[in-house]
Amino acid sequence: MIKPEDTDHEKKLMIIILFLGFIFFSGDFVLAQNLFFGGQLGLSVQKPSLDEIEFSTDATYLYGLYAGVKFAGLALELNYFQAAHDLELKELIDPWADREIDYNFFGVDLKVFLPIPVISPYLTGGYGSYRAEISGISSDSSGGLNIGAGVEMTLGDHFALKGEGKYNFINLNIEDRELSAGDFTFAIGITYYLF
Repeated sequence: MIKPEDTDHEKKLMIIILFLGFIFFSGDFVLAQNLFFGGQLGLSVQKPSLDEIEFSTDATYLYGLYAGVKFAGLALELNYFQAAHDLELKELIDPWADREIDYNFFGVDLKVFLPIPVISPYLTGGYGSYRAEISGISSDSSGGLNIGAGVEMTLGDHFALKGEGKYNFINLNIEDRELSAGDFTFAIGITYYLF
């Protein structure tokens, strides 16, 4: 069932993406930038919490895609990734025990690069839509922030290798209960620059 707050944060995200896309891809401005895209693989480490229920920490793989534009030491990136975690209770037997939480993220990240040749460290932060489904229980989506840091190493004129760590702030409403599902993500990616 779609909730009004689900469509509100999805509308906000689409407005941000369209506005930034118009600014960065309009007119001659696009010629002064590096357009890029790539794929990423990594690890997602999550310790959910729900009211009085305590879950164990779970680590699993993540995979995703990204694309964006880099200019003047900044990059604006559309990012998508997906991960599937197991919900394991520490003590109690509960309907939430032995479930899987599938979640994905689609959002916009801003990166600020430090001007170092070949190996470029950066800080990143963004906003996006997190969607989670707990097998056999319910699903929800919510807007949330992420912050992190990474490093990008150039490999010739068109390729780069990146390593990035982020914390994702995720709070969802599952069956009228607030589920905090924030997690750390660590990913490596290969980037192709068009120009």
